[in-house]
Amino acid sequence: QMKGARGNVEFVFASGDRCIMQFTFTGAMTEFNDAVLPPLPNATAGAEIPPSVVGLSLSLGQSGAGDANAAYDTGTVFSTFSLNMNNEVVLRDSLSDPVGYESSYISSRNIQLTFNPDARDQSTSYDFWQALMSGGTTHMEWELGTAAGNHLRFRMPCAQFDQVGDGNRDNVMTFDSTVTATGGNNGSSVTEDPDGGALVLTSTVLEAPDADSPRSQSYL
Repeated sequence: QMKGARGNVEFVFASGDRCIMQFTFTGAMTEFNDAVLPPLPNATAGAEIPPSVVGLSLSLGQSGAGDANAAYDTGTVFSTFSLNMNNEVVLRDSLSDPVGYESSYISSRNIQLTFNPDARDQSTSYDFWQALMSGGTTHMEWELGTAAGNHLRFRMPCAQFDQVGDGNRDNVMTFDSTVTATGGNNGSSVTEDPDGGALVLTSTVLEAPDADSPRSQSYL
């Protein structure tokens, strides 16, 4: 078993399936105690069923400022889609600890999105190559699910294309793309809005080594 664990999460979208959150945790190993553990609670009847990944419309802003009045391109066709927080997890050494480590902490993160849109005429659709070559930023947004309590909104106000390459998906040419969330002035977020509340993961959060005195809050 581990103590003081921190982790990374990747959101993997597969057509017709659920959005899977793949967690990886790093912590200090401790001796396993074979004591009797309390029983796990039973699943709550009527729990929300995760929404299927269908009807996922990616909005690409024509303006790097993410202006609410900017035009969006929403006609992109793609089959793979993943959002990785890329948290850098570091173990904190401690000579006074029996296992040599006090805990782990998140020292940095580099949020990246990868997807494979169809290659289309760039004069009539979003110009991926221009976005890459210019080094500018663009606004990206998409939603999953519509029911109250089962609705996720992903927003990257200042996304920057790091890589665009020619790909092949069942003999259809694609622009295999990697995008980094730079955060900008507004930060990037994943928001769950069931009834006015919100869970937000930002691209600029750093967590202090001492979990009792964080510089800013981490949500992993």
